[in-house]
Amino acid sequence: MAALGYPLGESLTLTRGTVSGLDRTVNFGSGDIANMLQTDAAINPGNSGGPLLTQDGLVAGVISAVQLDGSARAEGMAYAVAAPRAAKAIEEWKTRGVPVAATECGNAPAPDSGYFPLTVTSSHDQAHNIGQSLLLHGQGINQGAYSAAYKQFTPELQASFGGVDAWSAGLGSSYWRNVEVVSVDGTGNTLSADVNLQTVQDSEHGRFNQTCSNWRIRYSMEWDGITWRIAGTSLPYGEPTSC
Repeated sequence: MAALGYPLGESLTLTRGTVSGLDRTVNFGSGDIANMLQTDAAINPGNSGGPLLTQDGLVAGVISAVQLDGSARAEGMAYAVAAPRAAKAIEEWKTRGVPVAATECGNAPAPDSGYFPLTVTSSHDQAHNIGQSLLLHGQGINQGAYSAAYKQFTPELQASFGGVDAWSAGLGSSYWRNVEVVSVDGTGNTLSADVNLQTVQDSEHGRFNQTCSNWRIRYSMEWDGITWRIAGTSLPYGEPTSC
């Protein structure tokens, strides 16, 4: 008899032993489990789910767990689900299984984990802080973490989008590639920032079928006591140009 598996994350390993008990009933803390095989083969984390093999290569059972005595391991007392019981469970799963419909998982993360360069050329004392808020927003978009990107909007702007799902549905395949905070104007808790933004996207999702777009966007930013949030956007310099 031998146990096959990847004990403690090591390479595929075979450990010899014997079947030292049949039809055991074991309780691992969640109720009695009957019809278990007991073996003295060396079993460790990484063996679970692997086969307990006979000398002629047949599967006698599916390795389950090692018996504990309090917090100590009970050496030479490991258990496997008997092969007939495992086979029956498989047949039940085939009969009772409910197919899960395919679903759209969202956009794949952008290359390089979604990170992109941020440049601040404005001398305004809040320009770098505004840049950090835009960086978080863009990285959220690139990584498909739309709820995180959505949180960079003010509550009022969030309400105008009708929720994160409605907002993110319009992103298509767009990713941010470069951001430059060119100028910041205003005082107090409401500022405006002119930003150069470069995005890439599939042609069907790009403005004028562009696959790479250079934008000059004016962001309205509001301080909420903790961070600068995006309150609105406009295009005072016109539509984006192709890269």
